[in-house]
Amino acid sequence: MIEIILKNLAYTFYPVGICAMNNRDLYVDSFEFKNLIDKVNSSFAVIHKERLDSQILDKLKENEILKDFENLTLESSDRCLSYKIDFIEENVLYQLCINISLLVPYYYAYTLKNIIELEPYRWTTLPERDLQAETGKFQSHLAIISNILGEMNFNKFPDRLVTEIIPNINYADVDMGNFTYFNAFFLDDVNL
Repeated sequence: MIEIILKNLAYTFYPVGICAMNNRDLYVDSFEFKNLIDKVNSSFAVIHKERLDSQILDKLKENEILKDFENLTLESSDRCLSYKIDFIEENVLYQLCINISLLVPYYYAYTLKNIIELEPYRWTTLPERDLQAETGKFQSHLAIISNILGEMNFNKFPDRLVTEIIPNINYADVDMGNFTYFNAFFLDDVNL
């Protein structure tokens, strides 16, 4: 049921069958694209985004473990608020990430892991999702985040839909046929 609702909502923001890369003019002139841009960039949306960001950061800062979360949200056209906190253990960087949709009342929290060198600091591998860390060392962190966002009336986005493709829509540089529910409601640059 929720899959049908979310797919129908996605169709209100992304034009069906029009490729953003191959038919840019047609895409940006579509009702759906204008609806998306209005939803995330209108004056009301900007005020709402700023207020929501402040509330979320205040709630996270109340928790000693989560107080160092930082906002990584881009200023315009982002479909979600994005937060990250880093934890370094020896030569491993764990990034606890939260994305809160501005289109639907959902959030998604996950852990990325990559290998680093400390002197000089640099990544030696690219970040990849670490499900083991999510159910192990960061399980309590994620539970706290879930409680905080639940109190703010956000629901956890269904895991099963994160990588499920909506075949006939796309956005920015995500090819048609690769566009997921996560892309529709959160970000286009993360593959979970």
